[in-house]
Amino acid sequence: SFQVSDPDIAIKILKSGGALYFRGPQHMANVYCSRLSDELGFIGSRYANGDVKGEIEVFISRKGHVTNWHWDWQDNFTIQVSGTKTWYFSPTHVSNPLYGWTPHFSSFEQTRELQGRAHSLARSNYDSSPDSVIRHDFVESVTLSPGDVLYHPPGMCHRVECLEDSLSVNISLIGWREADIFAHAFRMALCKEASLRSFASQRRDGRLWASARDLVFSTMPPRIPRVVRLPRCAKRIVISQEDCEIDL
Repeated sequence: SFQVSDPDIAIKILKSGGALYFRGPQHMANVYCSRLSDELGFIGSRYANGDVKGEIEVFISRKGHVTNWHWDWQDNFTIQVSGTKTWYFSPTHVSNPLYGWTPHFSSFEQTRELQGRAHSLARSNYDSSPDSVIRHDFVESVTLSPGDVLYHPPGMCHRVECLEDSLSVNISLIGWREADIFAHAFRMALCKEASLRSFASQRRDGRLWASARDLVFSTMPPRIPRVVRLPRCAKRIVISQEDCEIDL
């Protein structure tokens, strides 16, 4: 894939068999993504300036065009405007991913490590190779016609093939994660400690980390996983559920 800014060049690319992908304007996202996010009860779906975090994308593809296997990290609704497309789906071993898996992008080699580190949080033996990610024995397919709307959740691996010249619009929704809500609440609990309100320094005082550790023990709710990692210089802390309770 490559980027062009001249509409005339984009049209020539389309006529020569290429596909076009472009973002919708922010004011459209503010209208449609915000309404959909509100209807679905998304929390934290807007930035501080009021702009919605979601985005609208337009895909214009010629017959025979294929978008190869990948997955996205947003909640997605695809509206088929014209033409037909067949979507192939395969479940993955990573649920609610922090990032996408995008081997179909030319920039994948630059993002492979970042994506891999994030996905290994969910699956310690994560392997980014297609043979490991795609579960070919569980592939399902659906064909979209004009007027159809398709929902596909984060982490659902998919491949898309155009059966005819096609125009589709995708609405991607983004909100706070459950971890974000907990992290914000936990930060407020940490800020009750005077030493933890100080600016961080590379010359860290060991007492500061001991204080953070004690606070983790005293405030971590039972439903949070038993193993928590503080910043790099801290050791692994095993949380005892009997002593951890807080009302968030």
